[in-house]
Parts: sequence; structure tokens; C-alpha cells
Amino acid sequence: MAFPFPKTQKLSNIEDKVSGTKKKLELSDRKLSFVNSKVDAFCFYPMNEARLDISDCTFGQLNALMKSEAVVRNSTCDGSGGYILVANKTKVEMVNCTLTCPVVATDEGEADIHRPRLILQP
Repeated sequence: MAFPFPKTQKLSNIEDKVSGTKKKLELSDRKLSFVNSKVDAFCFYPMNEARLDISDCTFGQLNALMKSEAVVRNSTCDGSGGYILVANKTKVEMVNCTLTCPVVATDEGEADIHRPRLILQP
């Protein structure tokens, strides 16, 4: 999901690989309904000074670009959608998160990772 607008979006209790007959995701700029579906990987793409506040989620990828910000708490990035990328003067703070994928910071991107649980993949 792309977040191209300079506002704060709160994401919580979103999980990859969960099947269900009906699930709603209500954000301030959109409402999504998943009916009789399965999402293999939720991928988040904040950009253009957007700010994400992610908590208690399991997601597949976070690519933060173009001066955006993300704060991730008590969540897991399982890498099912890729990896975590912090680029273009972006800031990402992760607290009490489980990471099973690479974290890449480039082009003045800043990744602050506090109290992580790292799971190495073969």
C-alpha cells in the first residue's frame, strides 16, 4: 500500500497470511475490504513526507522513501514481501520488533532499531 500524502496514518493489528471471509481495513484516506481472500504480504510504502505509525502488525515489506517517517512498534517484518528499505532522507524507528529480513539504509536514510529480535534465515 502506498502512502503518498503528507499526513499520519495509523496501522494496527494487520497480519500477513491470514485468510478470512471478511476483513476491513479503515484508514483515514481509504477503506479496504477483503472478502473471501488471503493476503500473502502487506507491504507499506510511505513517501512524500508521509508518516506511518505501525503497531502490533505482521507485514512483508516496508520501503520508506522521499523524506517520509515511520515508527514501528511491537511488530514483525517477516520479509514475505521483500525487506526494509530506508532511503532519501527518510527516518524509520523500530521498537520491540522481530525482523526476519534485511534492513537497508541508503541515501541519507536513518534506521533506529531498539530492542530488536533478529531471526537469521539460511
